[in-house]
Amino acid sequence: MTQNPPLPFAQGRTFDSLDAYLAHLESRGAADVPWYRLVGPDLYELVSGRGRRGVPPRYSRAALLERFGFTE
Repeated sequence: MTQNPPLPFAQGRTFDSLDAYLAHLESRGAADVPWYRLVGPDLYELVSGRGRRGVPPRYSRAALLERFGFTE
């Protein structure tokens, strides 16, 4: 289902799924846009080029669905 609120770094675009939105973020990663890398079954790690130290935060798929307003 389509998300409702405007999404960070979406550049005015809308997305039909979380996967489409995450692919968009990954494609913008070269421009220093944070994105989420799949690191396990339904587990994503935040990738940020802003000199973040320590262990990057990890999120379940369910948490990202809720965070960005997707239902699936």
